[in-house]
Amino acid sequence: MTNRGAGYTSPPTVSFAAGGGTGAAGASLVGLNNTDGNYLTVHLQSSAVLKSGTGNMFLANGDITGNGFNYVVLYGRNGGIWHEVSRT
Repeated sequence: MTNRGAGYTSPPTVSFAAGGGTGAAGASLVGLNNTDGNYLTVHLQSSAVLKSGTGNMFLANGDITGNGFNYVVLYGRNGGIWHEVSRT
């Protein structure tokens, strides 16, 4: 993520560049913040990686790689840290 921006009233376009892979897809969300009590379900296809990073999403246990499951449910708590709840 190069610029997460601010003040959006509708979801901005998501695009992927470089990396050498194919078939990447993503969606942006408006109104979701890293406050306690939010749930987020992420769909990971094949070996996609959900990366923990500064300024956007902090994952309590580091990066999550989608091998062997399709969805991961995260729960925001402790001041903006996302904790894994389940994988399916």
